[in-house]
Amino acid sequence: YDKGTRGTVNGADRLKDLVLPLLVDGVESMVHRGWSVDVYLICGFEELKEDRRQMIQDALPTGVGLEVWDDAIPYYYVKKFNQQLKRPDQTIEFAPHGLS
Repeated sequence: YDKGTRGTVNGADRLKDLVLPLLVDGVESMVHRGWSVDVYLICGFEELKEDRRQMIQDALPTGVGLEVWDDAIPYYYVKKFNQQLKRPDQTIEFAPHGLS
């Protein structure tokens, strides 16, 4: 759900209103061509709730597979402009911007 930042509306359902229509349109066009289609959804959050997963599965054409990879946020070291670590004792951190 949107947080209301960067020109979005707080509470808007980005999955239902933006991602799902594009996904379904693309999948339907492939299915109409006679292709077998499986969707692999890579999520940058801890867990896709079962009701959200079911919403996606229900929107997909019959016979289309759905695999979900939860918690897929990459890791990185924070570096300075010269690619040196900012602190010698630093540890890796989540890089949620890597999925943007």
